[in-house]
Amino acid sequence: MFKTAAAAACFLGLVFCMLEKLAPTEKYGKQLNLIFSLVLALTVLQPFLGEDGVEITLFDENTSEPLEEIDLQIEYMAAENVSDVLMDYLMENGINPIKISTEINNLEDGSIFISEVAVTVEDESSIPAARELLENAVGDAQVEVEAEAGE
Repeated sequence: MFKTAAAAACFLGLVFCMLEKLAPTEKYGKQLNLIFSLVLALTVLQPFLGEDGVEITLFDENTSEPLEEIDLQIEYMAAENVSDVLMDYLMENGINPIKISTEINNLEDGSIFISEVAVTVEDESSIPAARELLENAVGDAQVEVEAEAGE
């Protein structure tokens, strides 16, 4: 173990000296020295850390809260993106939606399933056309279309 660490330190020391001489300016020489010092420290310490090395965990392994929060954020962003796409789609087809909300579910394979789309349109006469466009676009999802309150 000590022989491996000493051999690695000697070899890296020689390499660092040669590369430091090749640095074009003193500024680059100092930057290279910092990087090489870190590499040297890691190389020398590696034999003492064992075969598995160092394991760094960002979250407690017994809790899934951070992962659940990430999943919720991804789901929210995907729902917002789907809503934006559907808004553009309806506008391209002559319907003026006021608000679109989309509910999606994340599947195990990483894909999403649109479960519900709710749309508020400006006038009641565009409800059937909006419903038909959305049902064709989202397939099996539940589609709700209503006119703006007060119409």
